[in-house]
Amino acid sequence: MMTLVKYDELFLAKSYEWLNDPEIRDLTDGPVCLTHEMQQKWYAQILSDPTYAIWGIDWDGVKIGASGIKHIDFSNNVGEYWGYIGEKQYWNGKGHTLMNLVYQKARELKLNKLYLVVLVNNLRAFRLYQSEGFVIDKQDDNRIYMSKKL
Repeated sequence: MMTLVKYDELFLAKSYEWLNDPEIRDLTDGPVCLTHEMQQKWYAQILSDPTYAIWGIDWDGVKIGASGIKHIDFSNNVGEYWGYIGEKQYWNGKGHTLMNLVYQKARELKLNKLYLVVLVNNLRAFRLYQSEGFVIDKQDDNRIYMSKKL
């Protein structure tokens, strides 16, 4: 069973591995050369940022990914969703469950709208977001910008 749990140093270490995987990096538009220093600086920064919520994705005790809502605008009740499953053996059939857990967290934060950015080459994620009711707001050569009212 999938749950969203506290994102801690153990998830941070796994995220370093996941985001340095070329396939995952290409699907998430991650930095080409993620260093431990860059990651530690980012982690320290988000811990004190009230506009950033992050969770580890746990599947029956296995750390499989990370997700969150960033750029939370509490005055307009909106935030930007992001997430990925880093353990590739868990890629099939988990997206809808993850999205439902994120919607629950978003509602707890009193958000009524989520938006996201997906790379045009990430067709699996794009199809997931479409099936979840996200609509295209705009698109450029590399990215599709989508949103959904909760």
